[in-house]
Amino acid sequence: MNTALVAIDSTAVAPAYADAFFGEEGNVADKVTIPSLSFKGKVWRVSMDGSETVLTRKNQDGEDEPTPIVKMVVLNFLKSRSRAYYEGAYEEGKAAAPRCASIDGVAPDASVAEPMSSTCASCPMSAKGSKISDNGKATVACAQNKRLVVVPAAKLDFQPLLLRLAPTSIWDKDNKENEAKGWFAWDQYVDWLRTKGVNHTAKVVTSIKFDSRVAYPKLLFKGAGWLDEASMSAAAKVWNSEAVTDILSGKEFATAKPSGSEGAAPEGDDDMAAPAPTPAPAPKVKAAPKPKPAPVAPAPVAAVDDDDDEDGGIFQPAAAAAPAPAPAPAPAAAAPVAAAAAPAAATVAAGLAGLMAEWDD
Repeated sequence: MNTALVAIDSTAVAPAYADAFFGEEGNVADKVTIPSLSFKGKVWRVSMDGSETVLTRKNQDGEDEPTPIVKMVVLNFLKSRSRAYYEGAYEEGKAAAPRCASIDGVAPDASVAEPMSSTCASCPMSAKGSKISDNGKATVACAQNKRLVVVPAAKLDFQPLLLRLAPTSIWDKDNKENEAKGWFAWDQYVDWLRTKGVNHTAKVVTSIKFDSRVAYPKLLFKGAGWLDEASMSAAAKVWNSEAVTDILSGKEFATAKPSGSEGAAPEGDDDMAAPAPTPAPAPKVKAAPKPKPAPVAPAPVAAVDDDDDEDGGIFQPAAAAAPAPAPAPAPAAAAPVAAAAAPAAATVAAGLAGLMAEWDD
């Protein structure tokens, strides 16, 4: 037997004779990762195709700086809270799958080889006190999270991205200061949208930023404006696409231990005071209703920027005016597109690099 070896290096490919013995399929599969919008510290980044890109913009001095606010369209979200339990302490850069996980928050996923319990409710790792934080606070070892699917408002045909929310970004009972300026934790943001007549998150542009009051990366959400009719039509074509439903259902489960928004609950997590919604399976699809002829309703006021203004965003009601008589009812006109959602005048490159300046325009 010839013991001489053909060297394997970064430029080598399999010898031509190799496939004759084992075929092309093999047992070393490509690493599966979910395209995602996430963060480390308070720096946004996009993970796609095994690579990670930090979102930056040019400041007044022409220097690159982390993008502080991203403007997204939330195509859909999972109504229930998911769960993930990681054994041991988190180590930066170390890949590890969760020891146990549940997409619906009711029972461990079928892919979990050795579930910690038959149900999440009976699992000792989901009980408060199953983990003690570095500052001595009793928390939960199996942390809850919320799954959102988003695309940049500047490019609605972008690859749908998973955004996982830690408990502190889902619900916050001590957020009155931010809420007065129109910035909410996720559940309270959805409640606020409901009061403004928004029945689907994909109809509006949502601004997302980090809460400056805390050191850990806690997210806040604000309504930046309605999509225009053409953009809303584009969002309606993808909000329930296979790519979106696969992400929500965890079909493409990431094998690496996530970071930032996908990691364990941050220090200072106050989620146990929050009422958890009743877990439910992935959302059922309802066809978008056809618009019914109706008198034109007062349109929202034009969009404002994302500075920490004292109003509640652009969904302030316009002054009511006496409707003019019309020969026949007509569908309500689309509200003006939010200035924050308008694409840049320059042509947007198809690749992610060309979008860097678009995420917070």
